[in-house]
Amino acid sequence: MRFPLSLFLFIAVLQHVCGANQRGQNLVEFQDRLKTNGAVTFEAWNGKPECFDCDTHLVFLPDGRVHMLESGYAATVYHGKYRIDDDGKIAARFEGFRGLWPEMLLNRDSRSLILKPSDPSVGFIMGGRGAAVLGGKIPYWPFRLLTGKNEKTILKIIKERG
Repeated sequence: MRFPLSLFLFIAVLQHVCGANQRGQNLVEFQDRLKTNGAVTFEAWNGKPECFDCDTHLVFLPDGRVHMLESGYAATVYHGKYRIDDDGKIAARFEGFRGLWPEMLLNRDSRSLILKPSDPSVGFIMGGRGAAVLGGKIPYWPFRLLTGKNEKTILKIIKERG
């Protein structure tokens, strides 16, 4: 059975519109959390770090500032700026961070907002360790939204470390 080309085009447009709608909803959720909470915090390792000496948190603030807390041999805080596009792409740059932080996509799964790199080949990144590579059962990406007591702890550490 052959289907007309117009049917395939219709399906492609429908998929694009539905994807754009979901990305728009994710962006609204992100912005609402910024307004009500004052920050949006994500943790690497899908929110379940394998070990404390290689964890990363990203904290987005309403004014375009972003902080990164790396827990390695010691806790290191990087300060920077971010930009989020209407399609949910996030570009972040950090002062003093070795290398470039990858462009990320704001997504959502059944549990919460998550961040994934635009380039799926991007793996573990840690500024203080240069090109460090880690193996393990839990992948470094996605970064998962943190809330409640866990988020407050991260915000307190960043504030203490300046």
